[in-house]
Amino acid sequence: MRPAKQTGSQGGIQLSWVRQASGDGDCWALPDVPQPIIAEGYLVSILNSAGTLRRTTEVHGPSYLYPTVAELADFCAAQTQITVPVCQLGPAGRLGYHLEERFSVQHNG
Repeated sequence: MRPAKQTGSQGGIQLSWVRQASGDGDCWALPDVPQPIIAEGYLVSILNSAGTLRRTTEVHGPSYLYPTVAELADFCAAQTQITVPVCQLGPAGRLGYHLEERFSVQHNG
């Protein structure tokens, strides 16, 4: 997963990561791999500092914009750090490897 950064006009935390093969194909440390299935999907979660789940979203590509309005709804304030688990969805709803990263976030403005 690449480091989080604050986006401009839409407002939010832009997250992106490198796709991996679902199942036992590889690990998160390897470069991007070919996508064997047509529908690409991921479960992206947002955790608070205690590790409590605040939000889970399904996305259809290797990136997610965590909007400022969602951040304020989840935490009531802009955060300086967030923890983000990501898991690729495989065929028939099978979950691939789980990756979890903690990011420092700098809000502009």
